[in-house]
Amino acid sequence: MAQDICKKLRQIEEDIFLLHKSDTKDFGEVRDKVSNVVLHIRMQEGLDDTVKLIREGKPLPVRRIGFNLKKLCDGTNESNSRWQKLQALCFEALMLCIMTFRGIISLPSEDFMWLVNNANRYLEVQGLSSNWIAREQVRGVIGKTPQTASTKWFL
Repeated sequence: MAQDICKKLRQIEEDIFLLHKSDTKDFGEVRDKVSNVVLHIRMQEGLDDTVKLIREGKPLPVRRIGFNLKKLCDGTNESNSRWQKLQALCFEALMLCIMTFRGIISLPSEDFMWLVNNANRYLEVQGLSSNWIAREQVRGVIGKTPQTASTKWFL
């Protein structure tokens, strides 16, 4: 798969030589699309690290759950906004995101929005066993999460 993608990217590199700066709209569109692809790869690399641990049955970075939940529910406008957006994800995708990224509240906006827009799809494509979320390690951290108005739906 990676070889096929690299082959297509080499062709794209060649095709870019055919663009002319006089049509700046084309350059801008291509630049934006390439930036989106780079963002996608970067975010997926992070998620892949956690998915690998899940598949191998290794300990998960569950300490991030409590830290991220505390920050997301601290009552600031930024945290409230991000928490509301994350609640649109399925529970498993939400958990994957808050386990994967340290300080999800401070992720750059484009990184955060990539997660909101793509985490469900990413998780769906991974084909993980549906019981990964019920691992004792995860349940233990969720069980210790303080119940507040912000976390009530989550618990």
